[in-house]
Amino acid sequence: MDVTRKTDYALRMVVDLVREPDRGLSVRAASEANDIPYSFARSIQQSLIRSGLVESVHGIGGGYRLTRAAAEACASRSTRMRRRCAPSSRRCRVRSR
Repeated sequence: MDVTRKTDYALRMVVDLVREPDRGLSVRAASEANDIPYSFARSIQQSLIRSGLVESVHGIGGGYRLTRAAAEACASRSTRMRRRCAPSSRRCRVRSR
């Protein structure tokens, strides 16, 4: 299965959230940490919010974070998928189960 660049970037952002589940992550920090253009990262964040996977956190230290249900459902799957993708590639190959 081919993974689009947008999906690859979204997975990178979700993996960052899985690693730090108790705090919000700013879009700027996620874009810089994963070499994602900021405007593209904002678009991905909005898609993740609409999907119900993440929620927006306002105020100092805000950003976005996994919803409770998403954190329970995707933590292990996201990290397993991330290990299969080469960080320097623009696309990664993931086996279908």
